[in-house]
Amino acid sequence: MLSHYISADHTNWDSLLPFVTFAYNTAVQSTTHFSPFRLVYGREPSSTLDTIFPCIPNVADNPVLAEATSRTEECRQMARNRTFDTQAASKSRYDETHHSVSYEPGDLVWLWTPVRTVGHSEKLTARYLGPYTITRRLSSVSYVVQPLELSRDRRRRSTETVHVSRLKPYFPPSPSPSVAKMAPPSTGGKL
Repeated sequence: MLSHYISADHTNWDSLLPFVTFAYNTAVQSTTHFSPFRLVYGREPSSTLDTIFPCIPNVADNPVLAEATSRTEECRQMARNRTFDTQAASKSRYDETHHSVSYEPGDLVWLWTPVRTVGHSEKLTARYLGPYTITRRLSSVSYVVQPLELSRDRRRRSTETVHVSRLKPYFPPSPSPSVAKMAPPSTGGKL
């Protein structure tokens, strides 16, 4: 959220932080349908008008306060239930398209490596390095990989333990027919 408001040279983020924090804490969240402020304090936050025209209620033996406290607890319970429902729906959507992947020692893979270099666009750099060889399977989602060839590239370590989500299968390039070996197309004697 902060990245939308900072200057181009990223020097004013600290002065914007209180405003962005207030905006986040008072925004109604799509999962809970409540703002974080309301869930913590049981009321909506004070606005500028509330500070100009204050209204200080008498809280001693106030039935309204007791009702507000019970409403706050109800809101928290509703938020908890909605969070569980949203998590279940997200898991269901994920499970519909997820295909588990497993590799065996000796398989060749590409390794996703995020690259951030000063002066270079991240979008134009190679994200996958490789090929790597799977040397060991630690669990269903963790593998130890080793580069197939040694390289001067400091991003390619000798061995690395990685999550399966950072791997994709490596397929060697298919041999393309050489232009010199191809026969010229036949014109059937006509030009």
